[in-house]
Amino acid sequence: MAPPIVCGIASALDGGKGRIREAVEAVWDGNGAGALHVAAAHGRTRVCAYLVEELQMDVNDTAVLSGDTPLTYAVRSKKNVDAVRYLLDHDADPNKRVHHGCTPLSIAVGKGICVMVELLLSKGADVNSLSCGGTPLHVAATENHGAVMKILLDYNADDHPVYKMDLADLKLEGSKAYNKKDYSTAVKLYSVAIMKSDSGDATLLSNRSLCFIKMGEGDKALVDAEACRALQPYWPKARFRQGIAHMLLKRGFELLEDISCDMTTKLSELSLAHSHKNIMQDLHGSPA
Repeated sequence: MAPPIVCGIASALDGGKGRIREAVEAVWDGNGAGALHVAAAHGRTRVCAYLVEELQMDVNDTAVLSGDTPLTYAVRSKKNVDAVRYLLDHDADPNKRVHHGCTPLSIAVGKGICVMVELLLSKGADVNSLSCGGTPLHVAATENHGAVMKILLDYNADDHPVYKMDLADLKLEGSKAYNKKDYSTAVKLYSVAIMKSDSGDATLLSNRSLCFIKMGEGDKALVDAEACRALQPYWPKARFRQGIAHMLLKRGFELLEDISCDMTTKLSELSLAHSHKNIMQDLHGSPA
């Protein structure tokens, strides 16, 4: 049971209407994060329990602006271990990504919080999950978190020699892997290349998005497509990747129609020696 003051606040928000959950869910902070996010961020385990068990709030709810879950809010501080354990024990997804592609594990690794990293791994976090910073092992190496690297390696993190290749070779080998339809290898190569690309590379993000599309992983394809479009807002290929990813997720048929119409207009502006059909094939089916 939550502290009486919390229950009192929840009841006050409801105004005696008997719909406390709806009243609490309607309260957001400036980032679009709800009460469960805030409770998790401050390690208020009893409040989390009240919101999840009494009010039946969604433990995997996402903040409107950032895509953060209560879990990704909580893993940022060592003092929140009990709250993180509670959330994981009540079906929080340890592999759910925020809008910019980070997972709870990559966030905890970046912070260098060993106890949090070990807890997430013990509860099923993917030790080789990909984010814009590469795998958790890449992040740990970049931040010089030696103790975290040891934990990741103990959980069989992949330390493949591909991580030692230079950027040009990674791009070349990624393209070769794609052409062989070895999409998982291409994803790995493009991921390391993205990590080594200091200012962001829209082409690499587009290529990795295409690989995820071919693998049927619409959520990951969309993360990369949106990151690509953020770098190149008017690039037709970025828009098309975004549309296909939405289509895979069955969330964006109207968006896809808008993108297709917009692309038809943009195609007339492109000075390419291709037919309309060939351009569309290029946009959909091959890396840049």
